[in-house]
Amino acid sequence: MNLAKINLNLLIALQALLEERNVTRAAQHLHVTQSALSKSLAQLRQLFDDPLLVRVENQLHLTPLAEELKERLDRLLGELEGLLLSSQFDPAQCHHSFTIAIVDYESLAPLSGILERIHRQAPGIHLRLVHFDQHSLDNLNAGKLDLSLSYQGQLPANLHCRVLARIDMVCVMSADHPLADHALDLDGYLAHPHVVNSVERGARINTALAGLGRQRQIRLEVPLYQTALRMLPGSDLLLTIAAPIAERVCAEFGLVSKPLPLALPELHYQMLWHERTHRQTSHRWLRQQLLEALAEPQSLVS
Repeated sequence: MNLAKINLNLLIALQALLEERNVTRAAQHLHVTQSALSKSLAQLRQLFDDPLLVRVENQLHLTPLAEELKERLDRLLGELEGLLLSSQFDPAQCHHSFTIAIVDYESLAPLSGILERIHRQAPGIHLRLVHFDQHSLDNLNAGKLDLSLSYQGQLPANLHCRVLARIDMVCVMSADHPLADHALDLDGYLAHPHVVNSVERGARINTALAGLGRQRQIRLEVPLYQTALRMLPGSDLLLTIAAPIAERVCAEFGLVSKPLPLALPELHYQMLWHERTHRQTSHRWLRQQLLEALAEPQSLVS
């Protein structure tokens, strides 16, 4: 195959087609007409001697070759962008959009100050913040997310990771809770009802308790930690959250914090991203800005 005769724009078209699995959406993503992209798909099929996308029950599916090409193509184009832009990247001229998943209570952190700092340097960047949920890691793999800032235990092997801090968990409760003026032991922890996040349902804690032959009473599940915090004042509910969050919210919500009377596997506050964006200059710049800001001690506790 003569590389000099290959139009590199075809590879960009192929990346969009493999990502979207839909000609119309891929054309919209590339800002080209559907007919132009259909012509590119025909050329790609001839180039690779493979249909690449096949229709099954009104949906396009990737062929085995296309599945193999997808990951390699993401890496190749990321490296190519880094090669072309490494010496000339100017954040002030960047107009990329980034989607970042964050745990909901990060809205309580000084994230707005971090974002303001980014936008001062790169006013053309568009940031979309979404709630971290049970689909977020899959969405990172699928290219629907660019970054995740979240609390994780076991580190995913298929994603790049930067650990920002090791996190301890604590138990928070209303200032007038029966346990508020006493040291918290495991029996007390289990004697009162708990509120948990409906995404994770306190799985790490429940697993640790099961290993001791114990279990807790979960009275309430809510989708957001901020909602859970608002349920605590004046109630007998207990909530287990990350210690840096408790340090920020206890005074605001009229709560007290107690060390957790239970050993848990190590938990990390970390940034995750996919191989496809690992070498892309704009992504590297954004990650560095977030890393510098979030690695500052006050960013996690102030």
